[in-house]
Amino acid sequence: MKSKLSIIALVMLFNMNAQVTNTLSNTDTTNHRTASTNDVVTGSHNTASGAGAFESNRTGTHNTALGYKALKDNSTGTHNTALGSNALYSNTIGQSNTATGLNALYSNEEGNY
Repeated sequence: MKSKLSIIALVMLFNMNAQVTNTLSNTDTTNHRTASTNDVVTGSHNTASGAGAFESNRTGTHNTALGYKALKDNSTGTHNTALGSNALYSNTIGQSNTATGLNALYSNEEGNY
């Protein structure tokens, strides 16, 4: 039981101050202080971990960004998965994309699937 409590406390501490400007959603998860803190307004059901990950999201939903600046420019794109540094970096409105690895789909802006 003690180890479960320690893990919960660590996760809570790790998430402190994440998404400080997210005004409407309570369903997002971030695991780095600067992940997804700049522009999130109404996006929901998102997960971001890594410095600069999901930095520009405004209304995008159901996205996962794991890695340094993964899905950085995403604004309204939905159902995207970016795993790796700079994965789907330039995506703005693209939907249902999966990018795995360093710089994967870096220049994709509007492509779907």
